[in-house]
This record gives sequence, C-alpha cells and structure tokens, in this order.
Amino acid sequence: MHKIPEDFRDLLQPETQAFAVLNTQVDPSAPLLTVMWFSVDGDDILFNSVPTSRKHKNILANPKIQCLIFDPTNMYRYLSIHGTVIEVTQDGANVHNHALATEKYGWDDGTFGDNRVMYRVRIDKVKGIA
Repeated sequence: MHKIPEDFRDLLQPETQAFAVLNTQVDPSAPLLTVMWFSVDGDDILFNSVPTSRKHKNILANPKIQCLIFDPTNMYRYLSIHGTVIEVTQDGANVHNHALATEKYGWDDGTFGDNRVMYRVRIDKVKGIA
C-alpha cells in the first residue's frame, strides 16, 4: 500500500466533499470514466454503484482501476491513484451509499434504491499533483 502524501490527505476528508473520476476498463481501447462519490476506510478507498452498471462489469472483468481525486477549490491540485479492487460486496452497500449522500455530499433525493454494490480499493500507487 502506498501512502497518501500528507499535504494531500485533506482531499480524503468528508468535509472537503471532493469527487473522484474513476477509470475502469476491460481493455486499453475501452476506458470508462465516471464521476464518483467515495469514502475512505483505513488505507482503502470505497466506491459505490449498482450491479447493472458498465463500471461494475468492467471491475469484475479487470479489478485494476485508476482515479483522480480533485481539490474542489483548485482543480489543478489532485491525487492520481492506481489501485486494485480487492472486495466487491452488497453487504453494507446501501448504508454506505446513504451515508455518502446525506453525511458527506449533502444530497439525498431518495432515488438511490436498495440494490447497491460497494467496492474496496487498495491503493497500489499514488501521486499528489499541485
């Protein structure tokens, strides 16, 4: 596991309300970029989606991901992360998504449904860009 640079750890805090751009792909000629909510659990990043999404299918076929987490106050400051999805589960996924919506991002219109999937990502490589 690679450590998040100390001067970029603020981007992972809930009060920052940063978004991630997640890249999943089955092969290099077919990238899928998605703006995502996320949270952090220890040294891992947690994402959430639905099992019918293209990104879910991509992750099942290839667990290697890349993401950028941007500073919402300075888009030229961001974390570049390469990681591996080490867990895909529905256990706790609905609760996780509801917490992201209501506690971190302050948005819950009640349309999230109850068929969520959570992805645990191990950070393999990370670089802070400013």
